[in-house]
Amino acid sequence: MDKKIKTPEKIIHTTIECIERYGFDALTVRMIAEAANVNIAAVNYHFRSKENLVEQVKRITFDHMIEDLQNMSEKDKPFKDIARDMCMYMLEGGARFPYITRLHFHEAFSHGNIDAKSYKYMNDFLKGFADRISQKHNIDRKELNMSLHRLFSNLLFVSIFPGLFKDFTGYSLKDEARARVEFAEGIVADLPF
Repeated sequence: MDKKIKTPEKIIHTTIECIERYGFDALTVRMIAEAANVNIAAVNYHFRSKENLVEQVKRITFDHMIEDLQNMSEKDKPFKDIARDMCMYMLEGGARFPYITRLHFHEAFSHGNIDAKSYKYMNDFLKGFADRISQKHNIDRKELNMSLHRLFSNLLFVSIFPGLFKDFTGYSLKDEARARVEFAEGIVADLPF
């Protein structure tokens, strides 16, 4: 890792790498400190606890995703192409970062705790994207909202459980790039814009 990266950033990046390499349940402060080549005191100094560090990782990675989706949504190209790009981004992200993807929903699945701030950002993003589509296409807003809801619900589900339907479909969205492309093409084809 680049020596010019500040210690907190280095710890954040290393935490993401450790979560992806070993899984969230195996994650320890000692593991992070060793992989980041810092002492445990540095991790505790900057983040106070493993839980605070993990919350920072969740916030940073979620904000990064929303920012990327927002940038995609503002491109000057057909909305179906934008939707396809978003699908591929989320499917590839789920395949590359499966543990981080699942980490975002861990509290909701395990304890029923919903991160209202993240959900608000996602809903605000979808509202803004629907607003842009509505400005160019005469589509019933309820139909448009439901279409985007189905699209993102599908994407989130298959990103969290990418191999769930392998026995049924014969392919895994986790391991097969071509399958992700075909899935994205198929799901976007049904959009009303």
